[in-house]
Amino acid sequence: MLENLAINPTHLFVQAAGFLLLFFLLSKFFFGPIGQVLDEREHRVKEKMDEAERNSLEMQKMRDEYQQRIGSIETETRDRIQQAMKEALSAKDELLENAKNEAERLMDRSREEISLEKKKSLMELRDKVADLAILAAEKLIEKSIDDKAHRDLIDDIIEHGVKPV
Repeated sequence: MLENLAINPTHLFVQAAGFLLLFFLLSKFFFGPIGQVLDEREHRVKEKMDEAERNSLEMQKMRDEYQQRIGSIETETRDRIQQAMKEALSAKDELLENAKNEAERLMDRSREEISLEKKKSLMELRDKVADLAILAAEKLIEKSIDDKAHRDLIDDIIEHGVKPV
C-alpha cells in the first residue's frame, strides 16, 4: 500500500499541467465573465447609491424651499392681518370722529334753535307784559292813551328799569 502512496513525478506533472490548464480556462471563460458581471453589478449599485444620494439632496433642497415658502407665506399672512387690523382701527376712528362731529353739529343746531325759541318766548312775554301793563295803566289812570306811546313807555321801562319820579 505504501507503494501506491509514492509520488510519481509524471503523474504530478500531468496533474499540475491539468490544474494549470483548468485554471487558465476557468480564468478565461468563467472568472473573467463573472468578474465582469460582478464589476457591472458593483457599478450599477454605485450608480443607484449615487442617484439615491442625489435624490436625497434634492429632496432636502425641496424641503428647505418648501419651509422657506411656508415661512414667507406665514409672514405675508401676518402682515396682511396686521394691515387689516390697522385699516379696521382707522375706519373705527374715522367713524367715531364723524359721529362726534355730527353730534357736535346737532348740539350746535339745537343750541341755536333753543336760543331762537328763547328769544321768541322773551319777545312774546314782553308783548304780553306790555299788553298787561297798558291794561293796568288804563285802569289806574282811567284814561286811554295811544297804544304806541304805551309800548314805547313799557319798552323803555323794560330796557332801563323803573326810575323813581
